[in-house]
This record gives sequence, structure tokens and C-alpha cells, in this order.
Amino acid sequence: WTSPSLHYETRPLGTAGRLVVVAASAMTLVVGVNETREPLRVGAVLECDRMVARTAAGVQEGVKIKGAATGTAAGPQRRRGRGGGKSDRRRHEISEVVAPHSQQLLAVLAAQSHTAFDCTVKDVTREAGAAPAGRRPAGSALF
Repeated sequence: WTSPSLHYETRPLGTAGRLVVVAASAMTLVVGVNETREPLRVGAVLECDRMVARTAAGVQEGVKIKGAATGTAAGPQRRRGRGGGKSDRRRHEISEVVAPHSQQLLAVLAAQSHTAFDCTVKDVTREAGAAPAGRRPAGSALF
């Protein structure tokens, strides 16, 4: 923790770059960093409680995790919030091509309520030389 309301985590992608996850208050940002000379497909699987994700592909509520606890959200992975409430753990899979020598916002995850929530990175993948599915016009934004 860098402050009571801000948490960040960096996951290496070999020598190709890294995935940076910044969690603050009721929002989590996922950023892909490509340090190579070719496009890099960056993927991440996140398990979140009561959060929705916004990616270049649109809004996703995630896939409900079978067998996830339905009690109150608590424990060491809990991030901010007022506590209490039923757990609603969902898996979010994010995959995007990051241009050479650049950083790209891959997703924004937002809490659905002001109760306790959490978001945990479960897996990170990379694929060098990946071609983008479609180019966005210059100056266009993720959202």
C-alpha cells in the first residue's frame, strides 16, 4: 500500500513489459506496458467482487465463478468500501494489443456499490508480434 486509499501492483511480462494494476477507492485501472519493438498482446484474468469492467470491447459484468463463497466479502484481499454485503465474485478476462514502446489503458473496473469490494489478478499472458484486430482512428480514445 502506498497510502490508505491507493494500491498498485506490477506483474512482469518476461522481458517484454509489464502489467500495472492501480486500485483506488471504488475503481481499478489495468495498464499494459510494451517495452519491445513489436506489438504485444497482453492478457489478464481478474477475479473481482461486485465490479464491472469497461474495455475497448465494451462493458462486461464478468462470468460468475462457480463455487464462489456467497457470504460477506472479507479477508486480506478486501479493498476499501464500507464492508458487509453478499459476495458476487466474477471473472473478467481482458486481452488487448499494446503498440511497440508504449503504454495502454486496458480496462477500468468500477465498484457496483459503496460496500466492500476487491479485485485480484489471477493470471497474466503475453504474445509477441500480435497484430491488432482493428486500428482505431488517430486521436480516438478507449471510451
